[in-house]
Amino acid sequence: MISNAEKQYFEALNRLEKRGKKISLDAVAKEAGKKPSAIRKDRMPSLVNAINKALENQGGVSSNSALSLEKQRKEDYRQKYKHYKSEYHNALAKVVSLESQVWELKLELAKVRGDKLLDISQFKE
Repeated sequence: MISNAEKQYFEALNRLEKRGKKISLDAVAKEAGKKPSAIRKDRMPSLVNAINKALENQGGVSSNSALSLEKQRKEDYRQKYKHYKSEYHNALAKVVSLESQVWELKLELAKVRGDKLLDISQFKE
């Protein structure tokens, strides 16, 4: 059985659909002249389902779908973060390895040239 308040919400939903306005829980509540917090799935599941269907028909995303999309987006960002962090550490390891090789080659060059004392200032960049 539909309560009087629920009937007002359904009428507000129909008015919004006829006018082509954006449909949401808040918009339906405001159109009915009520507070948005009054529409809850545990109180009025048929109304919430009707609003979600109207929203999907309108081309929007239902609140449940929006949450799952947001969770998926966050998970994608976490995966990208882990990937780029790994790439950064790999690149950093290569840089350190190459710097070590350059240092060793400079020392070897100094030995070949016959330099007895190394002038450290020539190796600084």
